[in-house]
Amino acid sequence: MPPRKKVRIANPLTAKELAALLEVSATVVIKSLFMKGIMRTVHQIVELETARALAVEMGYELSDDEDP
Repeated sequence: MPPRKKVRIANPLTAKELAALLEVSATVVIKSLFMKGIMRTVHQIVELETARALAVEMGYELSDDEDP
């Protein structure tokens, strides 16, 4: 299994910013949120815990705030 990419999410982000951070299209983020019953557009804020959960579901490992 390849090593998981690390991502640091310390603040709420827009769906577009989250997509760029996770290296996926904004459509993928919007669709994933929609499947969770969360309606957002690309310019609306995604809450911190939701953004972190989405990153983990997409195979990312969350890094600590102290990590560079």
